[in-house]
Amino acid sequence: KSGQELTLTVDMDFQREVEKIIEKHVGNTAAASRAYAVVVNPKTGEVLSLAGKRQSGGKMADDVSSTYLQAFQPGSSIKGATVLTGFMNGVMQPGETIYDRTLRLGTTTKGSYRNMGPVNDLTALEKSSNVYMFYVGMRLAGYGYDCSCWTGDKSGTAAYIEGIQKYREAFHQFGLGVKTGIDLPYEATGYKGSAVSEIGLVMDYGIGQYDTFTPLQLAQYVSTIANDGDRMKLHLVKEIREANPNGDELGKLIKRIEPEVLNRLNASQDHIKRVQQGFYRVTHGSSGTASSYYKGLNVAGKTGTAEVGRKGSGMENLLFVG
Repeated sequence: KSGQELTLTVDMDFQREVEKIIEKHVGNTAAASRAYAVVVNPKTGEVLSLAGKRQSGGKMADDVSSTYLQAFQPGSSIKGATVLTGFMNGVMQPGETIYDRTLRLGTTTKGSYRNMGPVNDLTALEKSSNVYMFYVGMRLAGYGYDCSCWTGDKSGTAAYIEGIQKYREAFHQFGLGVKTGIDLPYEATGYKGSAVSEIGLVMDYGIGQYDTFTPLQLAQYVSTIANDGDRMKLHLVKEIREANPNGDELGKLIKRIEPEVLNRLNASQDHIKRVQQGFYRVTHGSSGTASSYYKGLNVAGKTGTAEVGRKGSGMENLLFVG
């Protein structure tokens, strides 16, 4: 006999257009092997589109399952969570200025793609400063770079592990590194880095070069920021109905899936608004890394470029969350 019928949240006309856009850009970019897009309603958690395409040997194949089964290094796209992690742990303050320049740690040097001079939380997001994010990681681990001293209770590996743990506890509040709640049989939660032998690795966490996350998790993370700190459970099913032999009519409603808040960020509205403002500057500021793409559009977001593969391979993950 007929089973129950499902009404989905996916807008099929929109879904087709999203797939066309992905196919066009992957097909026209020789260096790109695949691309993914996830679109959700941040107020309700409804998934409006899940799309993925992969090309191999000149042929395009559907790869939608990788939006929730494959995890990737997100690069700078997660810097909104990094800034809020600094605020939530009290190691950074809104408006506090950091001097962006090359940092030397022993024989290692770390920096942004260029020396930016003074940056605060807003300009750090706008310009995508790595150094500001490095300071968040160092302070979470109790490492005082400017005085070359440990300010926390622990030092060395114990302090690095504690810094990573603080990052993960905060990132989980955004849906990064945990399940989004999507109503599918399985979803990946990403790979957790295990090597914590130096302060540089804690610093890398804040620029998206340590743990990996799925495109679905990244969509939930940025939606949580857009939704003023409420993380909504993601879902594809909107309604469950009885089967109706008359195909032109909907069957009797059995259940409607209501929006569900999984958790709220442990951050003040003022702190969340600072990140929203920083994201708007990414797309509209004079130094915004995505301002050339979004002029005239009411979009806020964050770009990301993550180096992947073997060192020097030139392989990158290019991201935008908005």
